[in-house]
Amino acid sequence: MLCRLSPDRAQRFYAGLLSACMWLITTDAIALQQDSLTVDNAVEIVLQRNPSVAQATEALEAARALTQGLKSANYPSVKASLSDAYIGPEYPFNLGGGHKFAMYPDNNFDAHIGADYSIYDFGKRSVMIKNGIVGEAISADNLQNITAGLSFQIVQI
Repeated sequence: MLCRLSPDRAQRFYAGLLSACMWLITTDAIALQQDSLTVDNAVEIVLQRNPSVAQATEALEAARALTQGLKSANYPSVKASLSDAYIGPEYPFNLGGGHKFAMYPDNNFDAHIGADYSIYDFGKRSVMIKNGIVGEAISADNLQNITAGLSFQIVQI
């Protein structure tokens, strides 16, 4: 069955078809313009999305945190504890003259405060801190080597 369009409808149909084709052509042209990458953009994208770079970055942060933890040994540590024990009921004795005498107190409090500080440890802390700093440097070098290697591969491609 053939469908005949009135000249007015045919004109609208062809105008709509033409505008749809023009829209497709312009969106393809815009997509082609956005498809082009510079070397800097490609390197930046790869370095942001590569899991080995993320792993090396996290290893560097872990090494820094370990070094900070080792440096905390240079400071004293303070500990405090408080406890309460109710031992009751209490049965006091009546003494002459209106005085009462109890064998034990019915409410016991126990408080402890302590501070620890190592005065001398034969250089153990300083050696551990130096090892932590060396670990940081190794992690930083590893990150730099990974980023340089990936950048070189992208430039070669």
